[in-house]
Amino acid sequence: MPHAAGDPVFAVLRTLSVRAPVAHCGAAPSCSRGARRFGRTPHVDLFAPSRTEAKALTGETEPSKMAAAFREHMKTGLIGIKLDEEGCYLDDGQTRVHVPAAKITVVDTTGAGDTWFGALMTALMKGMPLEPAGRFANRAAADCCTALGASTGVRTFEDTLARM
Repeated sequence: MPHAAGDPVFAVLRTLSVRAPVAHCGAAPSCSRGARRFGRTPHVDLFAPSRTEAKALTGETEPSKMAAAFREHMKTGLIGIKLDEEGCYLDDGQTRVHVPAAKITVVDTTGAGDTWFGALMTALMKGMPLEPAGRFANRAAADCCTALGASTGVRTFEDTLARM
């Protein structure tokens, strides 16, 4: 990327990637400007935009096509597209899977995306394979939506795992 050399964020990402994986929860509004749309994706290990963000960045409406567009610029790492009541689409470069959402009666969606992201990272850090990690994340996000507030409905790891 021509703008990478002068961007201090790239230097920080290169330094950090030696020490720890870099994750990105969603797409910042500035990501939609011209060539910068995908400028930093080669430097992250986990990129997880919402369907709306993924559509804005790629122009695609189908999750598999969105992921394929991101994969052109992010050769390694995990791409996760949050699909709201339809679950999520995960692509780790080898496995591609659509994981359905847990069915619930929605009370409040505040915090659902952040809960999903945290739960996915937790599941992966605990060594879960991709599809069960997606189910765990979907279950945690669904639980989040069953009560008012960003974390009231969130349960323990063990409880969430037992309810997948």
